[in-house]
Amino acid sequence: MSDNALLDALDRMPKTQPSYVRRTSRGGLVTVVLGLAMLVMIWVELSTYLKGEHDVTFDVDSHISRLLQINIDITVATPCSKLSIDLRDASGDSMHFDENSIAKDGTSFRAQISFARSKRRHMNSLNALDAPRLAGQVSRTDKYYSSKGPRDKNSGFSKTYPLISSEPACRIFGSVLTKKVTGNLHITAPTPLFMMGDMNSLNMSHVISELSFGVHFPYMAEPLDSSMEVTDDASAVYQYFLSVIPTNYYKTGRKVRTNQYSVSDYKRRPNGPAAFPGIFFKYDIEPLTMSIHNRSMSFVAFIVRLTGVLGGIWLCTNYVLRTLHRIQRLIRRTPLGRDLLDKLQASAAMPDSDTPYNQSPAQPQGSWGSTSGLYDPAYAASTPSYSLRQDSFATHRTPSSGY
Repeated sequence: MSDNALLDALDRMPKTQPSYVRRTSRGGLVTVVLGLAMLVMIWVELSTYLKGEHDVTFDVDSHISRLLQINIDITVATPCSKLSIDLRDASGDSMHFDENSIAKDGTSFRAQISFARSKRRHMNSLNALDAPRLAGQVSRTDKYYSSKGPRDKNSGFSKTYPLISSEPACRIFGSVLTKKVTGNLHITAPTPLFMMGDMNSLNMSHVISELSFGVHFPYMAEPLDSSMEVTDDASAVYQYFLSVIPTNYYKTGRKVRTNQYSVSDYKRRPNGPAAFPGIFFKYDIEPLTMSIHNRSMSFVAFIVRLTGVLGGIWLCTNYVLRTLHRIQRLIRRTPLGRDLLDKLQASAAMPDSDTPYNQSPAQPQGSWGSTSGLYDPAYAASTPSYSLRQDSFATHRTPSSGY
């Protein structure tokens, strides 16, 4: 026989004899659990490979910029004719915005509340599943400053829906460019209206669909998006204190320069001192820069990592099963442990773990000694005995019977 034929014959031979393998329900359960665990790890590693990993660093803000883009989309439960929008910054400039800068459309306040609640539920469900990737799965478009106003199709703002001019609610939306310094954005009632005491039509309940500084980037979450405040106090005052952090986002050689913020809010007590009703946003520019790098591993590194994870799960499971089996055999060597295991196996209707792999199903349990290697004479007496002669066959009832 040639070497190749011998190798082929060896390859066709089973590596493990079937009589040495025993299938049990416990082993099948371990196989199913192990398979599910490996599928979960494959899914986790594949998601990490496709979405990449984030590396966040902080540094001193060395970028010199004179302008800051503010995007606002707020619905207030007050008619548009009784609201004014202005901004004052730390440099002393004061700006009052008209329709060419910030648009005002009449709409239904209840509809805006319903939209905000549905979006908030969607965001909360995503937050429960995967908080760092929350904003990457929430639909949002970039907002840009347009000289034609926020109703321009290139501004990124959607049309007002439902658009109802007679409704006592106003949607205020648009993008403005201001100096990159501390400032205050005010949404208030005109001073003459407040001084004349016409407070019946004022209601500062509001829904903030979006408030951001700069363009959007993936995995960006703004704390005031889809938030709302509802009140019956005509003289209610809402104050928001924002801390704006310049942010640089890097992905595949592309850099996005924008801003994020944290916020704390305050509402005047209904029984507090008299105040000018309105919604006030005070923002401060932090001297730090947050850099977010989205890095993805190579395909070779992904395969190596996946192979290592799956092989580790398989090897650890094998070690655990071997350890448990050895512990079981050590316990069985003691009389107390043997009785306990026999009772457990009898209650679970499981085969004896000490049964040798080469024992036939017709053989009674416990006919072979686990440590002495001797056979049971009673069993040998009740089994057929073959003579050395090929033409004779005899069945003996006692060990002393001769051929």
